[in-house]
Order: sequence, then C-alpha cells, then structure tokens
Amino acid sequence: MDRPEPLLARRYVAIGGRGPEDVVADARGRVLTGVEDGRILRLDGLLDPEAVRVETLADTGGRPLGLELLPDNGLLVCDAERGLLRIDLGDGSVRVLADSVAGEPLRFYSNVAALSDGSVYFTVSSRRYPLHWGSPHAVLGSGGGSATSSNTPAQDGCCASRPTVTPPKSSWTD
Repeated sequence: MDRPEPLLARRYVAIGGRGPEDVVADARGRVLTGVEDGRILRLDGLLDPEAVRVETLADTGGRPLGLELLPDNGLLVCDAERGLLRIDLGDGSVRVLADSVAGEPLRFYSNVAALSDGSVYFTVSSRRYPLHWGSPHAVLGSGGGSATSSNTPAQDGCCASRPTVTPPKSSWTD
C-alpha cells in the first residue's frame, strides 16, 4: 500500500494563546479557535504571515473545545468546564445553553454540531471526570437551539468525541 506524503506545516502562526483545540472558518475565510485560557480568537489575514491579525471575540471563563458557527452570527462552544455555550459574535456576549442532561450536571463538554432545523447535538466526553482525567463515561446529548438545560441524552457510551452532521445538515453520526 502506498503511503501518502506526510503533512507538513507550511508555517506557524503565533496566536498569543496555548492549546487551540478546534478551528472553524467563517464565510470571509477568517479562522476562529478557542485557547486554554478561555478566549475565543479570530485570525484574519492568514495568507500573509506578516499580516495576520488576532482578535479576541469573547472569554468563556472556562476551557473552550468544540466550535460550530451558526448562520445568525452566533458561535456554539462546548466548554469543558461550563457546558454548551452560545457566543454572539457581534458583541461577544456568552450565554450558557446547557450545563446538565436530564437534570444531571455534566463535566467535559467536548464538541457540538448544529442541524439546519436548529437542532443541536453535543458530546460530553465524561460524566464524572474533568478535562485532564479522561474517562469512558460519555454521553451524546441533543436539544433545540434555544435549549437552556435538561436536554435528553441521545446516547450513552464510550469516548464520544465529534458529532458529525451529514449533508444537507439533516442528520448526525458520531
């Protein structure tokens, strides 16, 4: 079997933060990411390393992991410490959408996907342990875009990581 060519970094971009976890690109080609200290950053001008601009959009107050852009200028964030968050990219306000499932507080929210009908699926990589412990006590939860808490677990299992939405954003897989 032929091996593909190794993937090599074209260049490194200093972003002023450690541990970017997930990245999403907006319609203008700018890249958003969350870093270890809780900031959500937007990088613009990546085609020219000398002209890269890094802007802080918001601070989650926790550890942002998974990101999902919304069509209404919002950003869903799975924050390992605070839960499922919604950030308004216009003013940087942060709102908690879910921090428990079926009344049970959860830890280590890890990733999120949104469907075109407004449904949101998110993974919690551990029901019991924080980010740095890891555990096979995972849950996939779901809720509408306006959910505030107490979403119903869709699946209980091991090592949930990234819900993936199938085209045309009408169903999901894990």
